[in-house]
Amino acid sequence: MMGRNMHLMEIHLKHSLPTTNSDIALKKYKRSLFVLNSLLYPCALLVWGGSWLAIKWQAGVVPSPLSILYRFGLAAAIMLLLVIVLGKLQQTSRRDQLFCLLQGACLFSLNFIAFYQASHYIASGLVAVVMSTATLFNAGHSQLI
Repeated sequence: MMGRNMHLMEIHLKHSLPTTNSDIALKKYKRSLFVLNSLLYPCALLVWGGSWLAIKWQAGVVPSPLSILYRFGLAAAIMLLLVIVLGKLQQTSRRDQLFCLLQGACLFSLNFIAFYQASHYIASGLVAVVMSTATLFNAGHSQLI
């Protein structure tokens, strides 16, 4: 009985402990990805969940599509500046550019126009709930595309 338990423990240790430097590096990499994702998800929820406040402040005299143009135009200019300053600008193919255009239209134009219009008719708390679930829907839809 003792020999069998010792053999099972050896098998367990063999599969659970890294045996080479590359195994150690892989485990560290996977752990760092887990930590990074664990931090990024709440950040995304806070940003997306707080969008209702910007929508509430911007909904008013200016037409919704124009408010969206101001908001995301400013965000795009800031992001482009950051990418250039940090040297992270990447070349993309025409196909990838079209995909990014389609993704931007769906994620940052059409749905925000709908949210801005809806914010005139529904409570801001409901807008906040729907906006905070956008992250989950985006993650789910990314598996389909």
